Amino acid sequence: MTELTAGDLRELAAYFVESDLKVLHVKAGEVELFLSADATSSPPVASPPVAAAPDAAGPGPPSEASAASSASTPAEAAPASSAADPIAGTDEDLPITASSVGIFYRRPKAEKPPYVEVGSLVDVSTTVGLIEAMKVFTAVPAGVEGVITEVVVENETFVEFGQTLFRVRTAAEGR
Repeated sequence: MTELTAGDLRELAAYFVESDLKVLHVKAGEVELFLSADATSSPPVASPPVAAAPDAAGPGPPSEASAASSASTPAEAAPASSAADPIAGTDEDLPITASSVGIFYRRPKAEKPPYVEVGSLVDVSTTVGLIEAMKVFTAVPAGVEGVITEVVVENETFVEFGQTLFRVRTAAEGR
């Protein structure tokens, strides 16, 4: 195995939960996974955030009928932004980052629209997505007030803690 896919990571996490292991540390290519049953444990070596390729197979975000849906949606195309677009993102826009490691979902359910799109107004408490880690879904709040200028990470993509998910232009930026 030279690369870990999102499906591989889900399988490893499920194996870890079902096993008696206390620590699981796997590295394949540029992707590294560290799981620990001890909350005070940390990875042996710090490494920069690396995103795995999206995997369209596997469970999606929770549905009304179950905690995990067997239906999944294909990864969406990245939004195009042009120089003439007043909402086009810049490096100066504030990032909304991942609060944990896991699979990022832009939609509450496979059949529902994304929480936010380029041009969406958000405030501090606006939910912009979900992160699934070991079948636990955590809402990602915007944490800032402004307008979404860029979608950086697409649906069903593995994300690392601190990885930029969206960019937001705040009213204070005056653009």
